[in-house]
Amino acid sequence: MSGASEAYGLLAFPLDVPMDAYIQPLPDLATFINNTNDVLSFYKEELNGESVNRISLLAACRPCSKGEVLLQLADVAVETHDNVLHILELHARATAPRYKLDDPDLQLESAL
Repeated sequence: MSGASEAYGLLAFPLDVPMDAYIQPLPDLATFINNTNDVLSFYKEELNGESVNRISLLAACRPCSKGEVLLQLADVAVETHDNVLHILELHARATAPRYKLDDPDLQLESAL
């Protein structure tokens, strides 16, 4: 927990978007970033025999396996992602189409 997730969350928004448009979901955004990072890096860490990671430490402190902790963190990541999107829907300026994923030329159906 380095605090970097809060910085990443703040930097995700364009400078011209006022902070009050995205300040409310920042705690959930930080949780999403942390959990997603922990879930995605766990496989590599487990293969390397690393045990000083969030999933291993939580499993050691709780009556559950690493796999159960992994699923719990993934579930929380999905939940916080949904919360962030719901809050940001109220502020259209905070959800700028930066990557143009809605462009018809980029639709998955057309690629298949």
